[in-house]
Amino acid sequence: MRRRAPGDIMLKMIGMLLLVLGIFMAFGGAGTLALVFKGSSDEVVRQFLAENKLTFVQMTVSGIISAVAGIIYLAAGIFGVKYSNRTDKANQCVILGVLLVVEVLVEVVYNYTLGQFQLYTIVSMMALPALYLWGAFRNKQAQGSIL
Repeated sequence: MRRRAPGDIMLKMIGMLLLVLGIFMAFGGAGTLALVFKGSSDEVVRQFLAENKLTFVQMTVSGIISAVAGIIYLAAGIFGVKYSNRTDKANQCVILGVLLVVEVLVEVVYNYTLGQFQLYTIVSMMALPALYLWGAFRNKQAQGSIL
């Protein structure tokens, strides 16, 4: 009987959530970018931007961040689900976990520049990346070395 990797359940569960979130984020970012490209000719988009005190550049950056975040979440989710029980793939999961944390930090800094900073959002945004990274590090420890 094969022994389970210590981070197996954590990576698999968080990986499934990341897959779903990644799909929504990637499509949301692509939709935002589509609105931006159409926006100069669409009065509704210009009105939305004016009401929310945003520019086309800020909306474009938000769309790009969301699309890139979606791709990172999808990749981490796929690796988490597929390689959750393989300690030999722990390094890849750790790297993707670090990318998730970096993406959240970029998003927090960007939101801060827009004046939309709230402490509880950092905590909620860091929850899944932190749990994913914890599962990846548990598998890494089972591999024999931590770094």
